[in-house]
Amino acid sequence: METAFGVVGITSMAIHSINSLIQDINAVKDAPNVIADLKDELIAMEAVLVALDNARKNSQLENLTADVQVALQLANTNCQKSCEKFRLKLRQWTKHSEDGLHWRDRFRVGLFAERSVKALSAQLNCSKSTMNAAVSTAALISSSALSSDTKGRDLRTKEIEISKQIVEIDEQNALVQLAPQNFAEAPLSENEDRSEVMEQLRDQRVTLDESRKLLEDLLAQAHQVRTGEKITKVEISDGGKLIVGRINYEDEGDSCLDIHDIKATNHGKGVVGMIKGLDVNAFLND
Repeated sequence: METAFGVVGITSMAIHSINSLIQDINAVKDAPNVIADLKDELIAMEAVLVALDNARKNSQLENLTADVQVALQLANTNCQKSCEKFRLKLRQWTKHSEDGLHWRDRFRVGLFAERSVKALSAQLNCSKSTMNAAVSTAALISSSALSSDTKGRDLRTKEIEISKQIVEIDEQNALVQLAPQNFAEAPLSENEDRSEVMEQLRDQRVTLDESRKLLEDLLAQAHQVRTGEKITKVEISDGGKLIVGRINYEDEGDSCLDIHDIKATNHGKGVVGMIKGLDVNAFLND
């Protein structure tokens, strides 16, 4: 796919931004631990990007859907921009330092670095886990060495892992959204720039939202490859109840289900797909 080849340039730029930031950190003599420890996060992120690029070179990314590939491009771009933003902050914090960290800059780093490093680390960790999921799923889908049963079991395990990642992202997003309310209870220090902190929170939400979208698309593809079912945009709310997909069919045969845009709201109920052995009356009257 054309999109897969587009990942290469973006991945290279993200790796370059990471390496540039590492060099800037190394250039800060006597850097506080909060800054120095960030290097480990950056090195780990670089390793994931290299693995992603290797998957592209091995043509494994071509087996992912166009939606997943586009989401990977966005994740790469987001990583690059986050590192570049932090580089600018680091240079601003250390503008008085040459041979060792000047006391004025050490004071500034102590005031501002911890929250910024924490925000960048959260973004990097989210991107790492999401890209790792994409690389491992692409390798699994591309594998011709596995038997059909083994591949099916491995894909099912992968679906469970991705589902857990989505739950974790939702929990993190809820905390990020609550952060502005927490400022009212525990106000920022007088030296902290509220607008800058809010920008960091917005950047975190962007990373979380983009990662969730990527994982949703990845989960849908893994499920489709395993079962022949493509199920997307299913919404259940306000007491609704749905049974969707292929139920009690041990042998899927050549059948393929494409189910999307299904809603069950206001205590509505529905059955969509290929279902065996279901007492419909009991389900509807439950």
